[in-house]
Amino acid sequence: MTVRPNWTHTADVVVIGTGVAGLAAALAAHRAGRNVVVLSKADQAHGATATHYAQGGIAVALPENPENDDSVEAHVADTVTAGAGLCDPDAVRSIVADGYRAVCDLVGDGARFDESAPGRWAL
Repeated sequence: MTVRPNWTHTADVVVIGTGVAGLAAALAAHRAGRNVVVLSKADQAHGATATHYAQGGIAVALPENPENDDSVEAHVADTVTAGAGLCDPDAVRSIVADGYRAVCDLVGDGARFDESAPGRWAL
């Protein structure tokens, strides 16, 4: 770790973390005209975020269609069960319901996710 005790920088927003959530927050603040500083515990060559370890994988409920047996409610139930009582079901429902839109926004911003076929996310 490099320590720069004399380094100073003025910013409107300081984002701590370089996972997808931190970088999305930094991008949103930047687009809102804010001066942003992003801090990370990882160096550029070796990511240490959950996003890095996910290796391009995502879990999102796709809009309902005849080829898809997933739904927001099924995804919520799976997440709450896997959370072993640690998840707030209302928070899970809110996040899962907004997941597809959020992933579409990330893709629109240039994020890449694993695909099972061109243009089809591997879920």
